[in-house]
Amino acid sequence: METFCKNLPKIELHAHLNGSLSESTLKQLQRIKNVDNDDISNFKFDHSKSTSECFAVFKIAQALTDTPDAVKLATSLTLQEFNDDGVLYMELRSTPRRNPKMTKVQYIQSMVDAIIDTSNLIEMKTCVLTSIDRRNTVEEAEETIIATIEMAKKYPHIIVGIDFSGDPHIGIFGDFTKILDTSRCAGLKVTVHAAEIPNEKETLEILEWKPDRLGHVTYNSERNAGSKHLWNAILKSQIPIELCLTSNVKCGTVKSYADHHFKQFFEAKHPISLATDDKGVFGSTLSEEYDICAKTFDLSEEQLWNISYNAISQIFANDDIKQNLSSKLIEFKNNNFKSMT
Repeated sequence: METFCKNLPKIELHAHLNGSLSESTLKQLQRIKNVDNDDISNFKFDHSKSTSECFAVFKIAQALTDTPDAVKLATSLTLQEFNDDGVLYMELRSTPRRNPKMTKVQYIQSMVDAIIDTSNLIEMKTCVLTSIDRRNTVEEAEETIIATIEMAKKYPHIIVGIDFSGDPHIGIFGDFTKILDTSRCAGLKVTVHAAEIPNEKETLEILEWKPDRLGHVTYNSERNAGSKHLWNAILKSQIPIELCLTSNVKCGTVKSYADHHFKQFFEAKHPISLATDDKGVFGSTLSEEYDICAKTFDLSEEQLWNISYNAISQIFANDDIKQNLSSKLIEFKNNNFKSMT
């Protein structure tokens, strides 16, 4: 199954740039910036890390990506790694940062430049989502939206959406809906991290706002600190959900892979996709996520193919890209599943 999952053309819709930086990428950034940090050398990039160890890497990554050149290099190396893992299409998300060394527009431009420069070197197609951190102010979010809209006008086939995320214990979703409406009116799609903690009131407000996709949706039913009303509302919405198994297990929001809510949504035939969230931090590739899912829930190769193929309809890119991805997945099916109809 490992080999099949590696070869399967995959769609990655939930990957944060700084959390996706591998050990080799972080060390290369260290060498270029002439910075020594024993935390990276002592850090185990695998599934056995504690949650506190995981989140310590975010601070390291952010410190090493504080200039346009560093952001571009980090993006380029990350794109290559996802491509090598058999990812056919990815939406890479990141919160544009402003500091004395760069503006938010320069941050986004660096990601775009990396995508353009690697486009002839790798098969994978990449689009960008800029992230709104709910821990920050609405004014900070507005600055990010303005920068994103400006860049989307220049690169409409690369800048395709907004991600609303951050510590779910901080901030109120309703405070940001007006600025998110602005991005939507500008033609950008929106994905929202939802139900990462038990908060039915906010989750229902998010569903009512109707994002284009949802992230995680962990606390969703009576089975896991939600309610029957909430579960029915989620299913009725038919909003696609980005599921990140290893991330949820490592963060402790799900007790084990077997307890993951993938099974609930899969059996309910709700639109879903599998994703890594932060492959560097949690030490998991998308191929490994597919393999874990298959072994945990006894899925066949055909079912895995269906998960990847169905994710195409959930992407934020245009119809031409969707058609191209569909053709490649169908070609893979025809070459590997002669009996599939």
